[in-house]
Amino acid sequence: MAPIGSRLPALLLPVLSLLAGCESEAEIAAEMERSLVDANQGLVGVLVATEVMHLVDATPSTTVRHSTTGCGCPCVAKVGDTPPYIVTLDYPTFGCIPDSGLIPTSLAGHTVLDADGATCDVTWDGLLLALEHEVTGDLQGEASADHVAPKGELTVGPWTATLDLDVAIAPDALTIDGDVTSTRKGDDEPRTVSYRGVRLPRETILGQCPAPDDGTAALHHPGWPDKGKEAKDVVVKFAQPGGGSVTVERDDRVSEPTDWCGYTSSLW
Repeated sequence: MAPIGSRLPALLLPVLSLLAGCESEAEIAAEMERSLVDANQGLVGVLVATEVMHLVDATPSTTVRHSTTGCGCPCVAKVGDTPPYIVTLDYPTFGCIPDSGLIPTSLAGHTVLDADGATCDVTWDGLLLALEHEVTGDLQGEASADHVAPKGELTVGPWTATLDLDVAIAPDALTIDGDVTSTRKGDDEPRTVSYRGVRLPRETILGQCPAPDDGTAALHHPGWPDKGKEAKDVVVKFAQPGGGSVTVERDDRVSEPTDWCGYTSSLW
């Protein structure tokens, strides 16, 4: 990703000449950009968790674990016919784009779901996103074909976050509510992105820019009292006319329509 300063002219700088206050234009722009980066990044965790957990009730396509020929992406093996039961998801060694359409790039490796009929625990077994980013963590929660509520820690490559989500899965779109909390190097405290009524059309996912068309994503700054900085939210608003862009709000400051896909996560 290009340095913030080099990206401002095309994205956020035009509106900043209208802003006033104690903070510098650069500080305000950096916060706005941070909200776009973190809201995009959080969707990686949302979609990875949704992909694996929504398969808890999937019909088995193989009776042999690690059989990845002609049985779908992923191949599904199941031990037990009634709860509790175990579901193994096998993505081939060289990767495949999941049949669900919930992930815009390949998955490779294995995941095990330990289900009791209402919730499941996820065990990661060498799962890779885009053939290079290892997926690990400790996730559990309610899970079915049309609804998942992942809670716990998830790591995808260099990114680690705590999820507390509720995701409704429909044929045309996902609806996302809940929080993704992550810490970046150099931050004093974790920062949380709160998704509220975020509608993510499934057709946008496979274009490698999952682009919501409704709802909000608010980045919560923890505040640094010892530095004289208050906790403030930066809110990304979706559903701009014509699609493909968002506005960003900080207090009474509002950006011009900005290209959401200009901040798509590099993990894809």
